[in-house]
Amino acid sequence: MTGQPKKKPKYEAVLLKPPSTSPPSTGPDHFIPPAPPADFFNTIHQGEATNKLARIKTKITDPGQLDLYGNGVVTSEDFKVFIKEYEKLSGGVRPTAKKLLDALIITATESGQTDTMVRLPLAQYMQMRGLKDVKEARKQVRQDIEALDAISIEFREKRRGKTGDYLKMSISGGTNGLVRGVILYRFNTDFFNVMLNYPVMPFPKEILRLNSRHNPNSEFFLRRIAEHKNMNIGKPNEDIIGVKTLLLSSPELPRYADLGEKGQVSQRIIDPFERDMDALDILEWHYCGKNGAPCDPPKNYAEFERTRVRIVWKTYPERLDRGKKKK
Repeated sequence: MTGQPKKKPKYEAVLLKPPSTSPPSTGPDHFIPPAPPADFFNTIHQGEATNKLARIKTKITDPGQLDLYGNGVVTSEDFKVFIKEYEKLSGGVRPTAKKLLDALIITATESGQTDTMVRLPLAQYMQMRGLKDVKEARKQVRQDIEALDAISIEFREKRRGKTGDYLKMSISGGTNGLVRGVILYRFNTDFFNVMLNYPVMPFPKEILRLNSRHNPNSEFFLRRIAEHKNMNIGKPNEDIIGVKTLLLSSPELPRYADLGEKGQVSQRIIDPFERDMDALDILEWHYCGKNGAPCDPPKNYAEFERTRVRIVWKTYPERLDRGKKKK
């Protein structure tokens, strides 16, 4: 009916801002959501660069990815990761290094700090990760700090949906280590400012605690689902995501085109997909059609890749409308 005011939406999606190397805004439009439930979620600044870094495979197996000096480079579309003296790193850049990076960004996000030096007690990090062995945790943290120190990234910033200039920056700003039971990590100023200018999202704590050996795809699936939810909250598709989108989110799954005629598609792709989706405790899922319509399980790979997944969260933090500038 005309003449009636439009109903205000209950939720509003958090829009991605273009990367910026200037200090983060603190004005009314710099949206900070309410704190998520303590038992299930953290909050984290996240955006294009950090999400692509989380998804890219940093284990180098192709000698062609190393130069004459042992420096590595990994490329995914227009995103590159440079790893200084890769061959000298203990175990390369393992998934745990990126989990440490997430934990450091979470710490900076939730404390609201503007100092590039992040301090994270080892005991707190062990709790975040579900680690029990202090000696092994110290060893892992030192190796992961060494790996993060070696990484620099190159990516194109986007402004209003248009591809912009390349940015290249290291993650580390120096002065990093584990001192008296506290992880000390100083971020590169430009990386830190890019990160703080990204919006925040609820970050399932389960991501940091998942077993990468038993369920190597689960952390990538859950992170991509959380990103999708955050970007589309309040929209009809907020809990509907394509199988293909999830497949592309995990660097641990082989691509169908690479398997060949006798590629054991079910054993190599479909079964691991379902196993690692089932491993997620914070949600339930089932296959669905367009707009979430019920559908039968896919009968072949073509149907599998085209279908969608309906997500049912067991818990999710309530979101508030973004504040608006006063005219």
